[in-house]
Formats: sequence, C-alpha cells, structure tokens
Amino acid sequence: MGFKRKYPHLAGAVILQDMKETVENPEIVKPIEGVEIMAQDFFKPQVVKGAKFYYHRNIFHDYPDERCQLLLKNLLPALGKESLILIDEKVLPGRGVHKHATTLDIAMMAQVGSLERTKEQWYKLLEDEGGCKILDIVTYTDEYDSILVVVPK
Repeated sequence: MGFKRKYPHLAGAVILQDMKETVENPEIVKPIEGVEIMAQDFFKPQVVKGAKFYYHRNIFHDYPDERCQLLLKNLLPALGKESLILIDEKVLPGRGVHKHATTLDIAMMAQVGSLERTKEQWYKLLEDEGGCKILDIVTYTDEYDSILVVVPK
C-alpha cells in the first residue's frame, strides 16, 4: 500500500480487500499503519458502501467477461453518488502490441482462461455489458499499464 505511505495526511479510511486466504496469510499481507485489511469475495455483494474510490489492480485480467460482469454486479450497488471505480490493468492497442504484453496475454489465457484486454474489449465489458461508463483511460507505462476511471451508467 504505497499509496498510504506516500499520502499519510489524506483524510478518510483506506481499506485493503482481498480473498480471505490472502489477507489471513502474513507472508502475503503485512499490517500497514492506517490501512484496514478486510476479506472480501469479489463475487459477493460489496460490504463497504459509498467509498470515494474502489480500486481494483490486476483483478479483471484473472477472469473471463462473465465473471467480471458478476464482480461489477456485486460492486455497483455499493457505490455512492461520487464514487469512482479505478481499474488498474493493461489496455492493449489493437495492433503493434509490445511483446511483453502479448506474452502475458497468452499466459493469462493458458493459466486461467482469461486475457489482457484491448481498449475495444474494455468498452464492451464495461459499457456494453457491465452497466458502467468509462470516463477516462490513463496509460502510465510503455507496456500499457493503465487506470480506467469508471462510473455506473
């Protein structure tokens, strides 16, 4: 949780959610001052209501579209009027993709039956099928790591 270390003065709760077996493993999740650690099954209703941000990093690329839609279905009712969903994932271009990203895409397909998504695939998943609107996509590395800023429709 580098965010809390970098911005300790920011008001409001910071809650780290992950699967129960992850948050209960001290080898994986270590206590961080000012951060509440909580088990949350992404495929069940979100228990934290009205947060300013719901940040998901490298979650969606682990799952096919149907599972991602279930995640969204359980997340959207928890959002408040000013809530944003921040999705930190790769957003691949349609052509000329960096070899690192294509290798990761193949690995995701082989290991978990999922994929690294193109911009068009993100729009299909989130806007056409997921009940969301993409406000912005900010790419921050040459390997297409990006933040998708999303709100409910």
